[in-house]
Amino acid sequence: MNKYDSIIFDLDGTLWDACEASAIGLNKALKRTNISHEEITADVMRSVCGLPFDDCLNVILGKNGSADLKSISPIFSKEEKKAVESFGGNLFEYVNEGLEVLSNHYKLFLVSNSQSWYLKAFWKQHDVKKFFNGSDCYGDSRVSKTEMINIIKGQYNLNNPIYIGDTKGDMESTLKAKIAFGYAEYGFGKINSSVLSFGNFEELTDYFIKIKV
Repeated sequence: MNKYDSIIFDLDGTLWDACEASAIGLNKALKRTNISHEEITADVMRSVCGLPFDDCLNVILGKNGSADLKSISPIFSKEEKKAVESFGGNLFEYVNEGLEVLSNHYKLFLVSNSQSWYLKAFWKQHDVKKFFNGSDCYGDSRVSKTEMINIIKGQYNLNNPIYIGDTKGDMESTLKAKIAFGYAEYGFGKINSSVLSFGNFEELTDYFIKIKV
C-alpha cells in the first residue's frame, strides 16, 4: 500500500507557530509608522498565515485609509524579521521526532509562501533541515505555491508526492498542481471539504509509516 514517494510540507500552521513573534514585530511597526490601528494579535496573524507577506499586510491594514501599504511594507517586514529572529516560533508537538522518522522512509520537502529570511529563521532555530531533501519559498522564487510545488516535482523527479497544509488556500494550490493533499487539522485554517486529515503530527507520522510498510 505504498501510495506516496514523498511528502511536501507547508510551514506555518503545519510545522510551527511563530505568530506571537510576528505580532510583536508588526505592533512595533505600527508605532514606527504612526498608524492608528488596534493591536495586532497572534490570532490575527494566524488568520492570514499562508498568504505572501504583502497580502497579509493588505488584509490586516487594507481598510485603514491612512496606510500607504507600498511605502510601509518594508518597515513592517523589517520589524517582523527582528521579532521572529529574536523570539522565534514553536514547533508543533512531535514535529521534530516525526520528521526524523518520516525522513527514513520518504523524501521530505518544504514549500511555503514565506519570505526568504523567515524560512532561514526557521532552519536556524530548529535543527530539522537535515531531514529535508529540498525547499522553496515565495521570497526565493516569487511564484505561486502551485508553481513551487511543480518546480519541486520536476527538480527532484517526484512521481507521487502529497502536500500537507492547513488552509483552504493550501488545498486549492495543491489540487491545481494535480497532487494529493493532506489537511493539518491542528493548524490555523478550516477546511470544510472531506479530505485526508490529521489531528496532530504524531497521527500524521503514524499514518504515513503504516502505509509505507
